[in-house]
Amino acid sequence: MNISEELTEAYIKTHYIVLHEKQFTLRIGKRSNNLLEIFKEQGVNCGAFVTACNPYSRIVSPEINTKLLSELYSILSNDYMVISGIAKDPESKWPLEKSFMVLGISMEDAMNIGRSFNQNALVWCGMNTIPKLLILTEQNF
Repeated sequence: MNISEELTEAYIKTHYIVLHEKQFTLRIGKRSNNLLEIFKEQGVNCGAFVTACNPYSRIVSPEINTKLLSELYSILSNDYMVISGIAKDPESKWPLEKSFMVLGISMEDAMNIGRSFNQNALVWCGMNTIPKLLILTEQNF
């Protein structure tokens, strides 16, 4: 399944807010010094911003999203440090999505988890801390 250009653009414009002690926002293609600090503190060189909400970008009830997030957290927290987050559409066309910043997760593992929760995309960062949008159903940006 391919996603539309419009949806891809929406992902690129989204503000990925990490609810750390010093809250900060990740933006696709823009280096994050705050994330670099966390990577150094935690001894990791990568991370992903993921959600389980609204599979395939179809809005579901808050109860379903809460259940999906709980399942995702249970899986992630066994192996990784997980920080709460929120994905926010700056144009407010899409509802806020609770999410997680997952420290130390490989790109491959993040993509597998995203796919297992029927997500179209996720955000991944390597040691350069430049967030990269990974479309799970087609090309990457």
